[in-house]
Amino acid sequence: MAFTSTPQSISDLLPPLATDDVRRFLMAYFAVPANPVTDWYSGGVQRTMLELEAAVITDLAGNMLPALAAQGYPGDAVGDSLTALAHGWFQIDRATATVAQQQITIACDSSHGPYTIGIGRMRALTTDGVTYNAASSGTVAPGGTLVLLMQAETPGAARGLISTIADGFPGVAVAAAAIAVVGGVSQFGSDGDSDDTVTAEVAARFPDPDAAPSGQDRTIAWAIEAVPTITRWSIDPDEAYPGGVIITLANATGGVSGGDVTAAQAALDAHAPITDIITAQAAVNQAIDVDTTAAVVLCPAARLTAAQAAADSAWVASLSTSAVGGKVYLTALIKAVMDAVGSAGDITGAALVGAGIDHNVALSSTQVPVPGVLPSAMVWKAI
Repeated sequence: MAFTSTPQSISDLLPPLATDDVRRFLMAYFAVPANPVTDWYSGGVQRTMLELEAAVITDLAGNMLPALAAQGYPGDAVGDSLTALAHGWFQIDRATATVAQQQITIACDSSHGPYTIGIGRMRALTTDGVTYNAASSGTVAPGGTLVLLMQAETPGAARGLISTIADGFPGVAVAAAAIAVVGGVSQFGSDGDSDDTVTAEVAARFPDPDAAPSGQDRTIAWAIEAVPTITRWSIDPDEAYPGGVIITLANATGGVSGGDVTAAQAALDAHAPITDIITAQAAVNQAIDVDTTAAVVLCPAARLTAAQAAADSAWVASLSTSAVGGKVYLTALIKAVMDAVGSAGDITGAALVGAGIDHNVALSSTQVPVPGVLPSAMVWKAI
């Protein structure tokens, strides 16, 4: 009895024809009285037509048809085909990326200028290398300053603030930068859905009852089954045991307790094959402090107290969902403050203690961020 493997792709279901098979197929059309063959030498018209047709059909059957068929299935479709399929069959719309905007203050030294800057006539770079172009205009005099609205060249969420002028304006430097607020809305921009995200949303419409929730690793599903409060984790190789893994666990407030680690480890030991070495551990709490040395928040006097409380609450909520071993972004702090003070307010000099050159705080693989010094500890001025 012959066994065949399970098809893994559309190409497995539509195996390409060999060119010789196509030639034999086409030869049947020549072997009839209505199609007398008068010239079969290499270079002859009928021989050339046969070879061309064989090549075209081989390419169509072996490459184009499987590729086209693959675009009809969510597991294989990509790009625009996946977008159309998700919308038409599953009523799932891909989120498109939006463009971030920042407001900067530029300063010109007394030896240069004046410079008249038109829309699109100045380029600037953020700390993470994204290019922004001027979206407003104005003139900066020698020794003076100018506030400009800048717009990112490419869509996507802002992950760094503008720090340098790209070219063309000697003596001009960035004095301050912040996420722009337009119509009361902070213009952070947003990332669009990737193909993987759309495919996952389609798959979620028909969940596999045997799969872990939300596409989780099965080991995480076992740990959460034992300790439902686990919300954050990381999985890393265990250097002490080749092939083993270490699971670092945290909840919304920080690393899990010793009792939770024991319960999670028991669940892992009960479920995992005897050949798997899985070790659970609690994440290490890393306090994230807002730098209060230079930060100044301007806030309408009538909402000062409420805005401070709202900023603290939003910042704590942001930290509660930050990943184990990930990054804490300065833009998340700015968003928490600006959403609290509204479009009439502003923040300058915002920074995080321990931030790197990109102004963000990078965590080790076992660290989880927890609140330290809160936004309300910065200098708040009523306006």
